[in-house]
Amino acid sequence: MQTQRIVLTSFIVPLFGLLYGCQPGESRQQPKAPVVAVPIAIQASADNSANPVVSREEFTALAKDIGCFACHSIEKKLLGPAWKDVAAVYRKDASAEDKIMNKITNGGSGVWGKIAMPGYPDLGDEKKRILTRYILSLK
Repeated sequence: MQTQRIVLTSFIVPLFGLLYGCQPGESRQQPKAPVVAVPIAIQASADNSANPVVSREEFTALAKDIGCFACHSIEKKLLGPAWKDVAAVYRKDASAEDKIMNKITNGGSGVWGKIAMPGYPDLGDEKKRILTRYILSLK
């Protein structure tokens, strides 16, 4: 069992990094193909709160465009945590949106495991907010 763990962390994890640009400690590699802009429409939520909701389709299109699905999934842990698990941890935290947007900007490791998430400092605040608000809406 220990040998299998070493093989996974020394071979598979770097392989994902090479394929998807998720090298721990490095900035995300620039995509080789041109990135197509995805129009995002933010709707006001039913209770007219200050945090608009985003549809799953809009979130999915944006997350695919950025490359989030290389390490994350909505339902289950991959290299990074499942977004539903993130939502459950931050659900009652009033400053959750700022904390998650900061994590997207700066990356980090140690909170959800040993594999580092690269930072995305060049991703605009609007896109980070869309990702964050959808993640926090998950139940």
